[in-house]
Amino acid sequence: MEDDQNVLMATAALLERWGCEVQTARSAEGLTTHCDIIVADYDLGTVANGLDCIESIRSARGWDVPALIVTGREVEVVLESMQGAEVSVLSKPLRPSELRLNLLSIRERRMSTP
Repeated sequence: MEDDQNVLMATAALLERWGCEVQTARSAEGLTTHCDIIVADYDLGTVANGLDCIESIRSARGWDVPALIVTGREVEVVLESMQGAEVSVLSKPLRPSELRLNLLSIRERRMSTP
């Protein structure tokens, strides 16, 4: 999820080059398909932020879908707002290698959890 269309499309293209199946959205509305990992911008420019959208998706799915927040804000500010939610946080500008490493780490943790 990303409110900036250019960033959304560039990130989707990068993930697809890595072999990921990608569903893009500018908010949590309309996200109805199964997903293995959520990547969301924190500031979505709407009434809900990325963390709100992640919680909405998790609630609809009935399980804690692994998630990653990308933010241009100070990471500490975002972490304080999370109140213990299990979500990784990365700073903008996002480096592709950092995104890939975090996604692989999330996948590895998920595969090792029974």
